[in-house]
Amino acid sequence: MNAKRLTIIFLIFIVVCISVIFLLRPSPSIEFKNEVVLGQTTTQVVLEDWTILSATGGYDSKITLDNGKSADAKWQIVEDVPPSYRLDMFPHSFYHHHIFIAPVQPGVAKVMTELKPTVTYYLGGQEKQINIK
Repeated sequence: MNAKRLTIIFLIFIVVCISVIFLLRPSPSIEFKNEVVLGQTTTQVVLEDWTILSATGGYDSKITLDNGKSADAKWQIVEDVPPSYRLDMFPHSFYHHHIFIAPVQPGVAKVMTELKPTVTYYLGGQEKQINIK
């Protein structure tokens, strides 16, 4: 009877832990970042997303405006950072961290922040969308 009870408690514990990891999954983010290299300021679009399993990122994306017009875009750098499983960085450290970077002109960045378009990107063969805020 004790072994059966311990087994049930252990299984419940595992299910609760897995549920917490899924519920606390970080949400994707997209933002513009300025970087100074050799005195020149460059603006980059940085998109970050997290997945449980490793996934390959697609280099293609699409930017869609509210009026339905869209333009194709390409990500310059796509990086997959494997999980480090550090408790001090929970829950981020339990996911594969995907980073997409594309340089843009400062004027384009200003227009995009005003228009707030939808960016469609691909991660692990799945199409995902995020709005620029």
